[in-house]
Amino acid sequence: MSTLTIVLPTYNEGESIYSTLKEISECAETLNLKTEIYISEDGSKDNTRSEVLRANKDCKTEIKLSEVSE
Repeated sequence: MSTLTIVLPTYNEGESIYSTLKEISECAETLNLKTEIYISEDGSKDNTRSEVLRANKDCKTEIKLSEVSE
């Protein structure tokens, strides 16, 4: 089975990233797609990181967080 890889660059997306990741995960599960999501977190000043980590615990889809620093 092929894998669908999604890359999402983020910056201050704390308000919406959790629901976005849940929707992607649920859609992939419904379509029976093996999916992995890579989050490129670019130094957000809000709770983006913690929301990504929360989604990683709650979703069946593999979510990987890469934090970009200067």
